[in-house]
Amino acid sequence: MSKAPLNWIVVEDNPDSRFLFERFIRKVAGQEVNVVSLSSVEDCRAYAKLSDEPADALILDLMLPDGTGRDAVDCLGSLVERARIMVCSALDPDKAADFVPDPPYWLLPKPVSLDAFSQTVEEIA
Repeated sequence: MSKAPLNWIVVEDNPDSRFLFERFIRKVAGQEVNVVSLSSVEDCRAYAKLSDEPADALILDLMLPDGTGRDAVDCLGSLVERARIMVCSALDPDKAADFVPDPPYWLLPKPVSLDAFSQTVEEIA
């Protein structure tokens, strides 16, 4: 019997980063995955209205064009309440604490090392 696919949500406003994150998730996760990519708090709000599929994992940029990572998590609500969260941010880790959801989460500084990203995806998956 095969495992159900893992559901990932990527919240990142940079299209190149979103593409790379999605590609590495599919490559590294070790099983089938569903990936939803969102680029703003408004996208998160709209997606939450349309979906009832909870996420297993969330990759979160903290600084979005229309809000923060915390705003995005608030909009996604119950979809991400049990998700493992990887925060990818250029913010200093001390300043990032104001914008992130409650721990636990993995924090990767931008620019993200692909090795560190891959290792974290493996841990989460």
